[in-house]
Amino acid sequence: MLTDTEILRRIDRIHPYPAKFPVDLAMEYIEKYTDIGDTVYDPFAGSGTTLLASRALRRNAYGTDVNHIAVLISRFKLLSLSADGIEELRDFTATLENSFPELVKAAPRFYYKSIDHWFCDDAVTVLSTIKNEISKLENEDLKTFCNLVFSSVINTVSNQESDTRYAAVYKPNLDIRHIFEVFVKKFKATLALFETY
Repeated sequence: MLTDTEILRRIDRIHPYPAKFPVDLAMEYIEKYTDIGDTVYDPFAGSGTTLLASRALRRNAYGTDVNHIAVLISRFKLLSLSADGIEELRDFTATLENSFPELVKAAPRFYYKSIDHWFCDDAVTVLSTIKNEISKLENEDLKTFCNLVFSSVINTVSNQESDTRYAAVYKPNLDIRHIFEVFVKKFKATLALFETY
């Protein structure tokens, strides 16, 4: 069984983001300089570590950032999913797994000018299909959850060399099945983490 701090650490590491500090450090300073019920504001929230720590320590937390990925990660870290929401996410992934070949045929393909530089054809197919299914969700919290998982696997299934090096490289294992499995595996692991939190 994971402790609450271990769960917070795992939630904090779900999505790559540059120059993150550990949630333990944020908790140490928030506990030292604020009291339960106080308000913590992070004007450069980044990946939301301060917000996550503040919420865990029962502080009111507010944050801002100009980076859209930062905002997505922060919103994700503050999600509180109901039992119905978790069940709907289970259904979402089950539908993907059970109907993927049909969904691929029906999904519009995403396109932009340099997409072939950053993604192989199979990656565009799989990612377009998944993004199309996410867009059908009506609940904004569930969309946030799915979009975060989607965003967290983009670098892995793209031609980008690493999370911090913006160079395209050939990755031989990127086929439809592998790319789909990367997303589903990350989705299920993330959902299991939320079920324990």
